[in-house]
Amino acid sequence: TVAREGRGRSLLLALLGSSLSFFLFSFQVHEKSILFPLLPAALLAGSDGNSTVLYMLFSHVAMTSMRPLLLRDGLEVPANVLQALGWALGFGI
Repeated sequence: TVAREGRGRSLLLALLGSSLSFFLFSFQVHEKSILFPLLPAALLAGSDGNSTVLYMLFSHVAMTSMRPLLLRDGLEVPANVLQALGWALGFGI
């Protein structure tokens, strides 16, 4: 029903807001903690076009913040390939 769909979106927005505030206002932030707000953003991505574009921008920022970890583990190339695939699928190329 319409009421249930509205509650689900509101819950995801609340999860996104609380996880982003936890990430932004933490005393010591690890690079991997950006993945917590990325999950509700990914679940919101399919709801409308604006959410999809915002998720793609947000995932790019998350990958950029994780770049030192990816370089150290030798995973930068696979991560870049997956990100390019995500951009291509997101824009329908």
